[in-house]
Amino acid sequence: MFGMDSDFFKRTLMETLIDRALTSYQQDPRRTVRNLVDLGKEASTGRFQAGFLGMAQQMLERQDSPYYEMVRNAVTHTDRQRIKTFGINFGWNCLTAGAHQIRTLEQERRHNIPWSLTLHMVDAPGGLTQDGYLSLIRQGNDLGIYAYFLFPDGSGNTVGSALALAQQAEGSVFFLFLPAGWDPAELSPPDNMMIGVSCDGEGWRAAAERLRDRACLYGLYRTYSTSGEAEDIISGRWVEQALPYAGVGTMCLAGPGCPQALQDQVYQYVLDTRLGQRYPTLLVDFYRDVLYADVCISDGPCFVGILPGGGLTAFADGKEVPVGGSVRDTPLETLLTRFKKE
Repeated sequence: MFGMDSDFFKRTLMETLIDRALTSYQQDPRRTVRNLVDLGKEASTGRFQAGFLGMAQQMLERQDSPYYEMVRNAVTHTDRQRIKTFGINFGWNCLTAGAHQIRTLEQERRHNIPWSLTLHMVDAPGGLTQDGYLSLIRQGNDLGIYAYFLFPDGSGNTVGSALALAQQAEGSVFFLFLPAGWDPAELSPPDNMMIGVSCDGEGWRAAAERLRDRACLYGLYRTYSTSGEAEDIISGRWVEQALPYAGVGTMCLAGPGCPQALQDQVYQYVLDTRLGQRYPTLLVDFYRDVLYADVCISDGPCFVGILPGGGLTAFADGKEVPVGGSVRDTPLETLLTRFKKE
């Protein structure tokens, strides 16, 4: 139609529908949420995505579902432009158009392409430069990868670098996990970024309130490595404490050296809690759910992390392990050929 690219037309239509949904939300919140899920299912192009969204439809059939309250909190406390930008980038660029591109390339090349990349960032000699990270994002976009999880160290330089990266890559979505104890008061996250506030240190409640007062997209996360820390999650104590400040979600993150058995227990709790709709927050286990999303997108789990120096990691035996190769001297497309389809 007038030479208009089909994907551009579909994205523009989705933007219009989301604008209408955000406008109509005040009149009929539950119906608006269900309509958005229906829209996502209609736009999905893979059977696993359709199955996941179908499950969401079934969950929202409960009139007393706490997820309606979760959405209400997000719409009430978050800037609408942020919701729209992040939602479109995530729902269309990442999970629809990007996912379709990933599946197509995987069929042609017979190796896995992850739906996301996890970047570990430090301010130290030998680390990737800003240009190096931006090149990596562009290479990822060419393969259909539009989601990036950023773990900067405690320096202001790496957090600033993460923010700049999101500003330079407007079509992607970024999840920035702030280090424990970090005060976000001076941060100005772009609309395509969600901030993760660590509950491991002091002051996380005040940090979450600052982000909420500024209508930012944010969630809470905590790490666990010991049986006591895992029990704090499994017992429900942590979620109960987090709920008044939870933002759009709560995430558990297995720390270095965390035993596989503890990770299994926490993930089972996460699944039971999520499917049982116990709380008005989306509870997520970082590593397991990143892998689960990859299965939903392309029928095969694949996790890829990038170390500060550019080396690749995979997730095996409950932890990230180096697998050789570096984005400093080899294109990402070439490095991914080692992740063969099973």
